Amino acid sequence: MNVADLGSLKKELREANSEYVVEKKTLVDKSLKQMGKFKDLNINIYNMAGSLGMVFGYGDELTAAKSIYGFSKKNPALKYFGAVFGDRFLDASAFADLAKLPGREILISRIAGLMKYHLVMLLSVLSQLLKKKTASQ
Repeated sequence: MNVADLGSLKKELREANSEYVVEKKTLVDKSLKQMGKFKDLNINIYNMAGSLGMVFGYGDELTAAKSIYGFSKKNPALKYFGAVFGDRFLDASAFADLAKLPGREILISRIAGLMKYHLVMLLSVLSQLLKKKTASQ
């Protein structure tokens, strides 16, 4: 990636409460080994071409994932091989699937809409029962 692309990526990630840093492969390899949780992944960082950048999300991780995914679509020079969410490692395809999910606010509004629909239906049924009861008296 050129400097302008890298600058726009960093700006986009800052807006998503995240940051992009380029790390030494040796340092990342030692850190992953020290964590011990990812020993069985068989990731050889040294076989990866180019620099190794890492994104750290401090707020909503999904927002950072969406930013990286969208940026990689516009700039094919950026490649991702996976992501660590909490104590789980997601490979590139699982990361892409996660990044394609709707945002947090959209998911919350969908859940609220579903809840509202069921409450309206319950209210309608109760209203009909009340009308029947008053009509029969």
